[in-house]
Order: sequence, then structure tokens, then C-alpha cells
Amino acid sequence: VGAEKVRIWFRALSGRDIERYVARGESLDAAAGYAFQKNGSILSKRIEGDFSTLLGLPISAVLKALKSFGIVAQ
Repeated sequence: VGAEKVRIWFRALSGRDIERYVARGESLDAAAGYAFQKNGSILSKRIEGDFSTLLGLPISAVLKALKSFGIVAQ
């Protein structure tokens, strides 16, 4: 088992930008305070890494592990 890394660069946000995003309410149930798969993506300008990892499940890493255990065919 390993760990995956994703880097996110956020765009410069004004106080008003942040207030509008918070007012949507979706940040209340998001682990990092933003829901990238929803409107949180408008806060960022760049991501580096696997998108599925950003959403919480690194699919490529999981598939690699399943293959190594013989659960999924190579």
C-alpha cells in the first residue's frame, strides 16, 4: 500500500470570491473545505497529479494494487 500525491494551485481569490463560494454550502461536507468535483474547481487554476486521487480514490493506484494481488488480470 502506498500514497498518492496531488498538488493544487488556487487562483488569487478576493474576500468576495470566498464568501460566494462559502455561501453555496458545499464546503461544509468537503474534507478540505472545497468540493473539487462540484464548484470547488472554479477556485483552482492548476492541478498536478491524478484527478481521481484529488477526488479521494486514486483509481490508477488501486488498479495497480489489484493487479499485483491477481484480483484483476494484467
